[in-house]
Amino acid sequence: MQQLNGSDVVAHLDSLPDTQAGVDYTVLASADDTTASTAPGAFLEAGPDATVTNALIQDVCPAAPSPFTHDHMRDHPIVHGLVLEALAGRPVVCAPAELG
Repeated sequence: MQQLNGSDVVAHLDSLPDTQAGVDYTVLASADDTTASTAPGAFLEAGPDATVTNALIQDVCPAAPSPFTHDHMRDHPIVHGLVLEALAGRPVVCAPAELG
C-alpha cells in the first residue's frame, strides 16, 4: 500500500528533491518498459548544483531492438555500454559495437 499513488509514503518522497548538490546523475529509460517507470516519470529533475543526464534508449540508440523491455535494461550490451560511458564521465551515446 505504501507504493500506491497518493499514499503518504509516495507523497513524502515526491516532496523531496530528486538530486543532491555536487552529484552527477545519469538516468537510462526505455519507452517500451512496462515494468518500471517510463519516461518522463523515470527521469530526474536537477536540483541546485547537480547535473542530470536523462537518456531515452530509443533516442540515443535508434537502432536498438524494439521493443526494448525491462529485461533489456538489465541485460543488453547497449545499456552496459551506456553505463560505462556515464561512469567514465563521457557523453551517453550509442556505439556501433553495442548494437551487434
